Amino acid sequence: MLKGMSIPERISDRLAEIQGQIKQLADDRPVTLVAVSKYASIEQMREAYAAGIRHFGENKVQDALAKIAAFPPADYPNLQWHLIGNLQSNKVKKTIDQFALIHAIDSIRLAEALSVQAMAAGQRQAILLQVNLSEDPSRHGFLPEDVPAAVAEILGLPGVQVRGLMGMAPPEASLSNDQVILRRVFGGLRDLKAQVAEELGIDLPELSMGMSHDYTHALQCGATIIRLGNSLFKT
Repeated sequence: MLKGMSIPERISDRLAEIQGQIKQLADDRPVTLVAVSKYASIEQMREAYAAGIRHFGENKVQDALAKIAAFPPADYPNLQWHLIGNLQSNKVKKTIDQFALIHAIDSIRLAEALSVQAMAAGQRQAILLQVNLSEDPSRHGFLPEDVPAAVAEILGLPGVQVRGLMGMAPPEASLSNDQVILRRVFGGLRDLKAQVAEELGIDLPELSMGMSHDYTHALQCGATIIRLGNSLFKT
């Protein structure tokens, strides 16, 4: 090795550091780390699997299906796939029996379409409802005030199972590490989940929030799922 060159950091080393932060910040709460593999190569993903990653998240259905095919269950046991990007209604049928969890259901109409396809296949798809944590109404997700009624309606759909809520902090707050805004939006989503569960008398165990720039704040605010890409796969 040339003088002055550093040894490239391995994914296993990054994972160990992140797991240490989870242990420190989550108060013994079980946390699922979803490795966001949107920009990762198959080789990087295989390295991540070898390091102990068992959950991969993809943004687009077509990209996910191609990567799923590269990881046959017989060779990669216990691997689970998450669809974390926005799902288009014309792609719903392709999701059936492919994803352990779909994170970004952002309308009742989409939940209905997914329920119909899941029922036709004899499946019940686990989902999260995406909540718009930004003040920008053009962003995806239910407005916080609309979430209780949306959950109540979607609970009646036989082909889906509502497991909790998902949200993303405003990008500018994440990039600037604005602790005030991050704690406010993540804490607000935590409180909203608790409110809905109490009002409807249901169990909503999952709270998917926190990405590479802001996951430590999300962990402190009760995240049960964090979605990390650059933190694991950076070169």
